[in-house]
Amino acid sequence: MLKQTKKHTFYEVWSEDAAESVYVDRRPTADEVVQIWNENWPNTNHKPQVFKEPHVYTRDPKQYRLERGEE
Repeated sequence: MLKQTKKHTFYEVWSEDAAESVYVDRRPTADEVVQIWNENWPNTNHKPQVFKEPHVYTRDPKQYRLERGEE
């Protein structure tokens, strides 16, 4: 069964021009966003957008309990 997690740090760096995104496991700094941008979309001019993912679903009950402080 899938369970929804709430305490996580998944962020999405989105390219409007390429209609693609890259996910990172922590909040990226401005320098990291530029580095991700240059590695993945070097020929685009649009500014990158960074979003925190609202929730994630997991099958791992141990991870689910750890994020909620139940273990």
